Amino acid sequence: MRKTFSLTTFGALVIVFGGTALAQNAAPSANDWPMYALNYASTRYSPLTEITPANVANLKQICSYELPDTTATFESSLVEIAGTIYFTSPASTYALDANTCAVKWSEKHEMPGNPGTVRGVAVEGRRLFRGFRDGNIIAYDITNGEQLWSTKLTAPDGRVAIVALSPLASNGMVYVGTSGAENNCACFVAALDSATGKILWKFNTVPGAGQKGSETWPKGVTPGGGSTWSSLTLDAETNSLYFSTGNPGYDFADKYRPGANLYTNSVVALDAKTGALRKYYQTVPHDYHDWDLTSAPVVFNTKAKQKRVMVAGKDGFLISIVCISRCFRCPHDERSCASLPGRRHFVEPHW
Repeated sequence: MRKTFSLTTFGALVIVFGGTALAQNAAPSANDWPMYALNYASTRYSPLTEITPANVANLKQICSYELPDTTATFESSLVEIAGTIYFTSPASTYALDANTCAVKWSEKHEMPGNPGTVRGVAVEGRRLFRGFRDGNIIAYDITNGEQLWSTKLTAPDGRVAIVALSPLASNGMVYVGTSGAENNCACFVAALDSATGKILWKFNTVPGAGQKGSETWPKGVTPGGGSTWSSLTLDAETNSLYFSTGNPGYDFADKYRPGANLYTNSVVALDAKTGALRKYYQTVPHDYHDWDLTSAPVVFNTKAKQKRVMVAGKDGFLISIVCISRCFRCPHDERSCASLPGRRHFVEPHW
């Protein structure tokens, strides 16, 4: 099956990203889409107003690009900065002119077989970062695609670390997470130095023996799961890194792993600088229906100026969590989280 990328316009003006082409290393503007979920808060909401219900029918294709990776999946979110679009296939990384779809540069990382989905890039300054499902995190020069460094991640149990998400880059650090609950992965979130690729810290989304949370797993089993699938969220005000985690491994093995199985199916908050655990909220303890979380949490302020984190899971619930002094708690005006189906392991002191 062919994978084709296309842009749409009114006449000759590109309005998908709402800007004219600038120098390739120019700083992002309000018209750009500079990261996976638009901004660090993961709001995914564009402020652009040119496309409206009244004129959307006038959109027309102006250019397209057919990816040469014809056997690969294509689930990359598009990042656009100053007239250049950046995206990924499982093995290749692309920079395209947003006005013409002409390739500015592309780089391929050789891997055996069909490596599977990868969801995009992160950009900070002149560096572009992405992960691969063979565990490599690679930094490229955003202007020409030159490889700057490569770091190979391995799981705590020695297996290859599968990276499917789009990284997040801020303040000289690149944040990534690993996946693979279907294979009972020993998953984790890590921070790398953006200039060198040095691993600065790791947080195991399924705790190892003796670590906090390990008591929620039975003795004699190999804990696994806790994938991070899409991207991460950063609250710059508190320097908190938020992310959602997937189901426990093995997915449907209910009797194999009695207990809450932390930190799976959770929204987790870490100190972005050190990786220390601040708080967590588990949406479905002891999940055996694959009701996990796959999207990055949204950080926002209510009309009453109350900061909240919101996440939607496959169990059908939209969960709103109050952030107070770097802590989580359930809102007083909403149903108790413990009363919702599957929340029987919820313990109030976590918030």
